[in-house]
Amino acid sequence: MARRSSLDGATRDKGGLLGTVTAEQLDAEYAASAFAAAVGQPLGPVKTKYGWNVGRVTRAVPARPATFASVAKQLKTTLVQEKSVTIWTAWLRDLIGSADVEYADAYLPADPDGVPDLAG
Repeated sequence: MARRSSLDGATRDKGGLLGTVTAEQLDAEYAASAFAAAVGQPLGPVKTKYGWNVGRVTRAVPARPATFASVAKQLKTTLVQEKSVTIWTAWLRDLIGSADVEYADAYLPADPDGVPDLAG
């Protein structure tokens, strides 16, 4: 049914399968419902910011502590990305501060020398 009807392009071709996920990898509302459901039982419909979702828990994998070896690569990637963003943001803030920019009143940001919010 998911292959035919799902609007979720990330899982539609896999028949709606999410694979093994943690609660943190899911929308909070869906995670609460999914992790409260018994194995084999349907869940939902659950309203999330992405729309209405239904599902079924096919198996439960017991939690186990992460080891440094299992997270080292991702940890390094995250730290390098965070440092890169910090350096880039400082460079951009300096560039904006030294530029002779004049904003029209309708577009004046709260901090004219600040870095624009590129996320939203």
